[in-house]
Amino acid sequence: MNMRSTIAVRRTILVAAAMTCLALTACSSDNSYNPAAYGGGVAQTGSEFSGAGVEISASFISDVDLPSGARLRDVRKFYKDQGNFSTFYRNGRWTWAGAQAFNALKNAASEGLAPEAYLPNNMLQSRTLVPFEPQTTDVLLTAGLMAYMSDVHQGAQTRAVRIWVQSCSAKASSALISTFISPV
Repeated sequence: MNMRSTIAVRRTILVAAAMTCLALTACSSDNSYNPAAYGGGVAQTGSEFSGAGVEISASFISDVDLPSGARLRDVRKFYKDQGNFSTFYRNGRWTWAGAQAFNALKNAASEGLAPEAYLPNNMLQSRTLVPFEPQTTDVLLTAGLMAYMSDVHQGAQTRAVRIWVQSCSAKASSALISTFISPV
């Protein structure tokens, strides 16, 4: 398998995993999870249990400084489809899917992407999600995940990677040209 197909397979798997995470959070068939690592107990998920989340209005979403790759109308529609309740914060704590989304965005560099493009620096410096301002954090996680999935799907790279690739291309081109032009 060549390098491009390996990267394409990894991206496809990553996008599928992220979409599965969102789908499981929003409409899980058993409507529960049980991660002992995140406070134990069972927090209900799914649209019929949205009341256990925190209410998030469309005007509130407009006030949040979303990542540049996230579109406001998409984030608003997502929350409207969730009954205007938080996706990753339920029953006073973060869900397992929220923790997974947070870790995926924090580790975006492993895909050649800049984590700061998806989450603000103060969140990136935290080791775990904290229940401080859950509405804002939930919106930032959702919007960050949307932008991240879009970038992974489109093959976006960090500026440093693009510069390195351009530099390598320039060196290779220059070496190739000098090979054909240099006198014997």
